[in-house]
Amino acid sequence: GLPIVAYFFARKGLAENSGSLLQGICLIDGSCTYCAFLSSIVAIQAMIVWSHRSSQVDDVMCGRAGWTSSDGEFHQHEDYTQAKCESTKKAMADLRSPALAMYAILMIIDLFLACTCAYGTFQANNAHRTVKQGKCFVGAPPAPVMITTTGQPNATVVIGQPVVGTPIHTNPC
Repeated sequence: GLPIVAYFFARKGLAENSGSLLQGICLIDGSCTYCAFLSSIVAIQAMIVWSHRSSQVDDVMCGRAGWTSSDGEFHQHEDYTQAKCESTKKAMADLRSPALAMYAILMIIDLFLACTCAYGTFQANNAHRTVKQGKCFVGAPPAPVMITTTGQPNATVVIGQPVVGTPIHTNPC
């Protein structure tokens, strides 16, 4: 939803040649870049934590009366059964690969989003700078150049618009 709102504000800012709206879009895109990059760092951290925790669960020794953790401490609980302990270890082992894959995909998406937001910030900054220089994106076209030429009957006024660009040359073949 936020990109659609930003799109309409950017469109309105360009249509009205509003530097303040374009500067606001630049600020919003900048915060988008920051948040997306931060989210990719959080995904990397989650992969590291998940790997560490799952390796700790692999080191747990399930016994009849309780379990021994990776630090060698023995634990007991009134609901404990060895079957539940083994089932929990297996579930953690089964979830390791999908969880790491999910966080890796999330990290890639977040890095792509950060790059996209950074590009949007750059473009909004360029648009803001253009409006600030007094150049308009839309509005009335510039007044045509009027030239009077002598030697024509009745002093005809010729109205013309200067052409900007490279002339097109065509071959007769």
